[in-house]
Amino acid sequence: MNGVAVQPVDGRITYSNNELYDMMPILGECRRNSAEAARQYALRYLDRRHPGRGYIHGVEQRLRTLGSFHVVTPAPRIVQPYLEQPIVHQVLEQVLRSPHTSTRAIARDIRYSKSTVNRIIKKYLRMRPWKRHTVHKLQEGDFERRMAFCDWVVDRVSL
Repeated sequence: MNGVAVQPVDGRITYSNNELYDMMPILGECRRNSAEAARQYALRYLDRRHPGRGYIHGVEQRLRTLGSFHVVTPAPRIVQPYLEQPIVHQVLEQVLRSPHTSTRAIARDIRYSKSTVNRIIKKYLRMRPWKRHTVHKLQEGDFERRMAFCDWVVDRVSL
């Protein structure tokens, strides 16, 4: 593969890993002077394409910062497909039948992942899953808070 240019998907011609590897010792010999390294590379490898000083400098920077000769592009984000209505209706039926059940139990019953069920409940049904906390004993300050809550509810309902 020595001296063979690699052509990536985007159409740009890049240097092979062997060519890039050969540039680095030359850059070291030239005391990191990329202009001199480009000249030395052109003299040593007459049968290859000759990079400019900016290209050699960029390769050095990528190697120092990323630890790789080439820019590593992140994997493309997987877009979730549109969920079909029967699945949404199955989840809705489960929630209406037993509103206190967990998303994990619903997922197990309809054979979908817990995250899919959670997304359906939040995005398509516009509900928010919550966990019920039971109070075992009323405290002294509970009466005032309950009365304030009841007043708030009455005000909201009468709007």
